[in-house]
Amino acid sequence: MRKRQIIVTAFLILSIVLILVLDLRHHHWLVSFCLILMFAFYGREHYKLVTRGVGGELFLRRQKKSFKKWTIALAVAGTILFFVGIPIPKWTLVLFWLIVLYECFLFFLVKNLNPITLVLDGYQLKFRGVIVSHRNISGLTKIDHIDSSGGLRFSFRDENDIQIKKSDYLDTDIFQLIEICKERTKEDLVLSQNLI
Repeated sequence: MRKRQIIVTAFLILSIVLILVLDLRHHHWLVSFCLILMFAFYGREHYKLVTRGVGGELFLRRQKKSFKKWTIALAVAGTILFFVGIPIPKWTLVLFWLIVLYECFLFFLVKNLNPITLVLDGYQLKFRGVIVSHRNISGLTKIDHIDSSGGLRFSFRDENDIQIKKSDYLDTDIFQLIEICKERTKEDLVLSQNLI
């Protein structure tokens, strides 16, 4: 997470906590405004990431993003409970519906722009999201197929594992990534069955 993202997020969360603790007049609107600012900030960060150029030798474009239906269920259930008379703070309803709008934004962003989310640049495998992370593929020890999620798990000697969902990318891109990883790792790479 970049410094700016940490500072903005911390400031907005601290503002929400202070508003709730001080029980300011019209606190529902103030908290809602802070939540809207936070979602707008992260939406802007995602959009900038998608449209920003990137260097490297292999690019994997995300082909789809599944829409999390539980977000709609949560928002609709919260709204129904609110109108039935169960005391739910108004700002929580705003939060629920902001989560739905954010999911819609990400769904259409991926659907229309197919962002580059994985980049191989030399020995660096870069995962581009709001939080950008890197892994050195020279320390790659194992690539597993995860049956339950239909994904791949990349295990590294000195770094945390990472997972990608196979259905989010083209099979040819994943195959090319695995072939390059096999060539460049300095470890005894273990490959599970059904990787592609």
